[in-house]
Order: sequence, then structure tokens, then C-alpha cells
Amino acid sequence: MRFHLEMKEQDGSDAYAARQQFGNPTLLREVSREMWGWNSLERLLQDLRYALRMMRRSPGLSMVAILSLALGIGANTAIFTLVDAVMLRMLPVKDPEQLVLVMKRISSGTGRAFSYPAFTLFRDRSRDLGGIFAYVSPQRVRMSVASSPDNLEQVGRSFVSGEYFSVLGINAILGRVFTADENKSPGDAPYAVLSYNFWKSRFSLDPAVIGKALVVDETPVTIIGVAPAGFTGVEPGYQPDLWVPAMMMGRGCLTSPGCQTFGIVVRMKPGVSASQVKTELDVLHRQHLNARAAAIQNEQSRKTFLNQSILPMDGSGGYSSVGTRFSRALLVLLAVVGAVLLIACANVANLLLARGTARRKEVAVRLAVGAGRLRLIRQFLTESSLLAVLGGALGLLFAFWGSRVLVALVTHPDVKVAFDLTPDLRVLAFTAGISLLSGLLFGIAPAVRATRAELGQAMKENARSVAGTSGFNLGKVLVVSQVALSLLVLIGAGLFVRSLENLRTLDTGFERQNVLVFGLALPRAYKTPQVGAISKRMFEQLSTLPGVVAVSTSSPAPLDGGTWDDILTVEGYAARADEDMDVNLVRVSNRFFETLRTPLVAGRTFGAQDAATSPRVAVINETLLRRFFGAASPLGKHINCSSCGGAAEIVGVVRDAKLVNLREKIPGTAFFLSDQLPTAREAFLVRTAGDPTALSSTLREVVKGIDANVMLDRPRTLADQMDLMLLQERMIAKLSGFFGALALLLASIGLYGVMSYAVVRRTNEIGIRMALGAASGDVLWQVLRETVLLVMAGIALGTGAAMSLTHLVKAMLFGLTPNDPVTVALMALLLFAVALLAGYLPARRAARVDPMVALRYE
Repeated sequence: MRFHLEMKEQDGSDAYAARQQFGNPTLLREVSREMWGWNSLERLLQDLRYALRMMRRSPGLSMVAILSLALGIGANTAIFTLVDAVMLRMLPVKDPEQLVLVMKRISSGTGRAFSYPAFTLFRDRSRDLGGIFAYVSPQRVRMSVASSPDNLEQVGRSFVSGEYFSVLGINAILGRVFTADENKSPGDAPYAVLSYNFWKSRFSLDPAVIGKALVVDETPVTIIGVAPAGFTGVEPGYQPDLWVPAMMMGRGCLTSPGCQTFGIVVRMKPGVSASQVKTELDVLHRQHLNARAAAIQNEQSRKTFLNQSILPMDGSGGYSSVGTRFSRALLVLLAVVGAVLLIACANVANLLLARGTARRKEVAVRLAVGAGRLRLIRQFLTESSLLAVLGGALGLLFAFWGSRVLVALVTHPDVKVAFDLTPDLRVLAFTAGISLLSGLLFGIAPAVRATRAELGQAMKENARSVAGTSGFNLGKVLVVSQVALSLLVLIGAGLFVRSLENLRTLDTGFERQNVLVFGLALPRAYKTPQVGAISKRMFEQLSTLPGVVAVSTSSPAPLDGGTWDDILTVEGYAARADEDMDVNLVRVSNRFFETLRTPLVAGRTFGAQDAATSPRVAVINETLLRRFFGAASPLGKHINCSSCGGAAEIVGVVRDAKLVNLREKIPGTAFFLSDQLPTAREAFLVRTAGDPTALSSTLREVVKGIDANVMLDRPRTLADQMDLMLLQERMIAKLSGFFGALALLLASIGLYGVMSYAVVRRTNEIGIRMALGAASGDVLWQVLRETVLLVMAGIALGTGAAMSLTHLVKAMLFGLTPNDPVTVALMALLLFAVALLAGYLPARRAARVDPMVALRYE
């Protein structure tokens, strides 16, 4: 530009004429800058620099806004991190999208357990599969290093077919994996592949572990490889310590069609759909069912058994029993933390509205000198987005800690779960997305309102004139919305907390306090007579311990999740052809009902006269009595089933007890004496006069003294076992309660901020009123009345929303209706009390205004 001016002056024009002919240099500079092409980036940098200056000018407001957003965004990210790990993340294997879980539709819903013969039928006769393997969920078993046989420990072992690693595309990082070619007959391939984490924790990453001999569940195996880090199998959350070939199982389970213990996963060929896989496997599965159905005598049971079909499901994320169990709770919590984030956004919006009112003159001046309204809106949105991004960054740190707290809440000492909670791209994208969305959500209204100023009026405004404006109504709308959302979250939390309390105080039909439950980890080589001898010695030793009131056994253990059911035949009862005769069965020892203190209704319980060689006897519960006998006496009648070992005479009736599931109805149950129907797996129940956990160390010594090869398995109290069953309910009650308290706090802060700002704006008015004779109580009530109106409006809106939405969580409640009036009333009163306190503080400050100071207030 200077060159061109000099050229025009050399052509004979004077300096003034040359500049006039050349044009406006400032305008030409702007045009040149526009041609540069990076002006948008330059403006963004200008907006960011200005936003940082505004944050430095109002550090208190900025910190409150960032902290509020960090809490909201951090809560959302923490929940989403767990949702991602449990429900969304793909397995770290080759082409996981090609994997399909083979499920089956059964009368009670869906199942995933198949027999090994069914698997081999699918594997050998299918043509449209790119690969197939079978696996057993990790089980806790005894293990020792062959060189130190006395150092027993428990590890998680998973049986897998030889195709497991090749179908998944997993190669060992050390050594090798076993293959299908060396895993064809029982006893083949006595090998083990270690997980990376077990190799690290147990063998300290020692590369010399290859070739080391282990004794796993009394079976010698040799370590041949280590799986790569990050690979934990196909059941996210449950990580096996080692994998061994399925051929190392007992021959009976490998050949029995009734041993339903294997999960099956297939890999689809390119171009083959899931429906084609279903069609092919359905045909093979039908052949398998027909071969087994011939042994079923009851027509209805046979029809129910044959009414099964293959149900292929997406296997890219594996089979997550944790996800299946907690998915509904996690989605509910995701909705709750979403409401918390909205409350936080409303808080920040109110802060920005207040700051926008204070910047009306600044905006007016900028508009007067030519700034465009859209340009100013962009500046305001840049400021709000910067707050949101900083809040999101801090929230990500909160989430990193919070997600681990969440995992601790869904775990239990008896049930260890392990998830990879490292934030992946999906989590980072989620955090970035909700941060920017939050910035727009709470920034757009203050930005539009701040730039909608009348220039003349804004330039003349002072504190008195600002006090008379009515534009702050948007802030009141936001407060009403905060109160409504807080009430909705509180009502949900109240329902979950009360449901948990209903379950914890539920009459289970037995006394769960002061009862210790434990099992014995026995060598697999021990046969039933040897196990019986050990159990008998355990009885004798336990009965002599100080403080022990009663000892018994049970299989399955109460509230342990296991069931044993069969089709029952009842003497004198003519079953209909279509009647389901399936009932729950339990093996128990003498004094079982005395140990649990389950009341006797009629007849007697098992006693010393009922020996193994005596006539077979049984005790039934009240549900079974009502179903098959009505008002008639069942004593002396006989019952039988295919797995009961023969007919047994009913000698007693006991009160109904929830031994299987706390939420479901009590099933008809028959109890058989374990001496007459022995089993190798049973749980010991010990009732003590005091704290049963004090026996734990003594029990280990007792077990060691009986047999050094036996280990104590999962000692826990019956009360702890019940808490384990309520793991999901306890998690959602704790978290919803915490987020409800957080929502209440944020809403109270928002209400306090709005009312405090209103008092500041009305200082002149209050001073005039008090100078003219208004009493402090009148001023207090005038300000407090506005608080009450806002809170009542929010409560009315929140109650209506709760009535419409709480039915979505009906299945998660127990002993309550979704619109439980007591819960709604209690939460509304709690919110009203806290909100009234938040509004009272500014009202009291207004009532103490000095009229002379107020009249001079500017």
C-alpha cells in the first residue's frame, strides 16, 4: 500500500490527492485481511482471548460455573464410561462384528447353556459357519504349582474347545495357544494358557513360566502360553486366570446331553447373515432335541422341552451377564445424571443472565460502534463454550475417579468383576459432545437476551433503572425448571431407597442373622463316600466349637442363585396333560430348619431316626401343600421325581421361605434328606450365638486338621449373601440418592443466586419502602413470597412429570407403586424446606437493609 501511494505521488499528484484517489487504507487493510482466508480462525482466537479476560474479571462466577458443570458432566461421563465398558465396547479380537452368540428361546425366556454333544453336532455338520467354539464361564478351582503342591490357592479356570483362540483370532504373546487338532478326545492336551493379568500377578511376568507344571483341580497341566494384555475372554467383567482345553473335563459331562454348561459362539462367513445361521442351527438343534425328548414321559413337559428354538444375538461385545443384570439400572442412572446436568446448565445460565444484565452498557456501546448482533452472540457463545470445555475437562477427572467407585458398587467380595475403564474414543467423544452441547444450552438464552438491548435506554441505565426491568423473568423460569427436575430426581431416588428398604426388611421365612455359610473346595478325585466322611467329621468338629448353636448343610445354599428343579409326581394327585409339574428341590441335613429357624407347620422335620438306610422321607413347604393337597393333610403321602432317587414319604410341612429369589413368588419346594440323597457339593450353615465371622479363622484350622487337601470356599454370612442378591438395588439406591442430593444442592444454589440478585437489584426500592415505614417482617415476607411461588410452581411441574415418568421404573420397585403418595409427599416437603432455606437467606438480608444506605446505593 505504501508502494502504490509513492507511485501515485511520483506521477505528479500531491500527497493528499494521492491518498484520496487511492482510497481508505483502513478499509483496504480489512479487505486484504478478508482475502487472507484465515479470518474465521483469527476471530475465534480474538473471542477466546476476550472470553479469558472476562473470566479473569469475574473469577468467582467462573469458578462456580466451571465446578457446577464439572459435577454434571463428570457424573454423566462416569456413568457412560461404565455403560461403554459393560454394554457397548467390542471384544479386543479379530473382526468382532462377525461374532454371533448362540442363544436359545425356552419357555422361561432365553438360555445360553448347551451340552458338549450339541456343540459337536453344530461344529461337525454346519456348512455356513466361518468358525465355532464352546466355552464354560470361569469357575473358582484349586490350583498349585507342581513344585510346591502344599501351596494351594483358588483361581478362575475356563474350559474352552480347541477352536477358541483360532476363531477369535487370538495369538499368544508368549509361547503358543492350543488348537483343535490336539483337543479331540477326553484327556487330550493337558495344557493351560494364562491370562496376562494372572501371569503378571502370580508369576511376575516371568518368561520362564512356559513349560511350568500346574495342578489345577487335581489335574496336572503344563503352561504353554500367555494371552495378550487386554484379552479377558468373551464374558466382559469376569476374567479367567487360565484357559484349559474342554477335553480336560470329566468324560461324563463331555458325553452327556443333559450336562448343559457350555456357551457357544460362532463366526459368520462373509456374506452369510444371522438369519441363515439361525436356520441352519435350528435344524441341527431340532435333531438334538428329538433324540432327548424320547426319555421324557410327561406329555406337557415333552412339548415344552421341544418348544425351543435358536436365537442368534450380536456377539461383538461378548456375553456380559453383568451388563444383562445392570443394564436397566445403568440406563436409569444415565437419565438421572442427565437431569443433574440440566440443573447445572440452568444454574450457569442464571449466572450468565446476571452477568449479561451487568454488561448491558458494554453491549450497547459495541452495537453503537457497528458490531453486528450475530457477531456479539458468537462472542457470548464462545464464552459459554469455554466455560463448558473447562468444566468438561475437570469433569473427566471426576469421572476417572467416579467410574471406579461405580465398579466398586457393582462388585462384592464374593463376586469380583473387572472392566477396562480406560477412556476410549467413544467416552472422550461423549464428554466433548455433552460439554459443547451444554455450552450451547446454557449460553444461547443469555447471549440472545444480552444483545436485544435498546441502545438509547441501555446507554442511560444505571442501577436504579436496571432494578425496574422485568427481563429477569427468564431466570425465574430456569429456577422453576431446576426445582421441577430436582423433585423428579428426588422422587426417583426415594422410590429406589424405599424399595431397597422393603427388600432388606422383607420377611424371608427364616432368620438370616448370626448364620455363617461356606463351602468346601474338594479335590475332584474325591468320591461321594469320601466327601460324606469329610462332611461327617466337619459336623462333629463344628458342633463342639464354642458359640455354635446349630449346624446343617444345604444344596443349593439359600439365596445363592442356584436351583435344582424337577418334574414331581404326587401320590393321589391326577395331573392334567398340560399341567406344569416342575417344582423346586433342596437337599438338606438334619437341623436345617432349626439352623434357619424356619417354623414347622405340621408333622415333623428330619431327625436322628432318618438315617441313610431308613425309608426315604421329605418335607414340603406351604406353597406345595396348597398346590397339590389343598386343605387335606399331606402327611404319609409319597412324592417322586427322576432325580430324587426314589419315592419319599412326606413327614412334615414347614413355613414358606424365600430361599431362591427375594423378588419372585415362593415356589413349591420339597426338601430331601442329604443322607438319603447324597451330593458332592453342599454348603455348610452354622448358627452362632454371636458374630459368625469370628469363626472364619477357626474354620480354616478345622478344615486343615480334617484334610490338608481341602480348602474353605467363600465363607460369608447369610446376611451378606442377602446383600449380594440386592447388589443392583443397593447400587441404584446409593447412586440415585447421591445424585438426588446433588440435584437438590444445585437447585438450592440456583434459587439462592436468583433471589440474592433480585435483592441487590431492588435495594433502592427496599430502602424507599423501609423509609416510608415498612416493617422488616413485611420486607422479609415480600421477598420470601416470591421464593415460595417459584418453589410451588416447580413442585407442581415436577410432580406432574414424576406421575408421567415413574412408571418406566415399575419393574425395579418392590412393595411400592410408581406414584407412591408417601414418597412423593416426603420428597416434595424435603425440597420445599431446603428451597425455603435457600430463599430465606437473601430475604433476611433484604429485611436488614439500612434505608439511608439503600437510598444512596448506586
